Formats: sequence, structure tokens, C-alpha cells
Amino acid sequence: TTTLEGIDYNIKIYTLDDNNNMGIDITADGVIQIQGLKIVPNALLNPYPPKRGGNFIMSTADSELINYENFGTTQHLYYLDYATVNGA
Repeated sequence: TTTLEGIDYNIKIYTLDDNNNMGIDITADGVIQIQGLKIVPNALLNPYPPKRGGNFIMSTADSELINYENFGTTQHLYYLDYATVNGA
């Protein structure tokens, strides 16, 4: 859980299947934004433009598949603020 731009986000990242595909759930101020979405490297995690707040991206080295064992080394979760996401 973290607060960004005045919004309380709850983020859960987990293994989806036996192939180690990673999924994500994001709630913002208690409202589900995305649930059960497979994480695609280097792409916005919320495919629906938020009306307020920003978006998240999971950056990986060489577009490798998401693997929890690489979190914090070659894979990082970043927040893009509202102005960046919406070109404001």
C-alpha cells in the first residue's frame, strides 16, 4: 500500500500460473482499477486511462518476462504521474 498524488493504492503482484506468468491487482482509494491482469513488461499496467492519478509500468532489462526473483535488480515497478500519463 502506498499513497501517490493523494490516492491510496493497494498493489498485489502474484504468480498467475505454472509458467510463472505474473499478475497484478490494483485498487485506488478502495476501488478496483485492474484485477488479474497479466503483467506485460515495459507497458502501462492499467490499460484504461485513469480519470485522476497516474499509472504504473514494470520495467525490465531487455524486455525479459516478469519474474519475482528479479524484482529490484533487473525489474522495477514505476509510477507515472497524471501529467506524464495524460500529456498535460
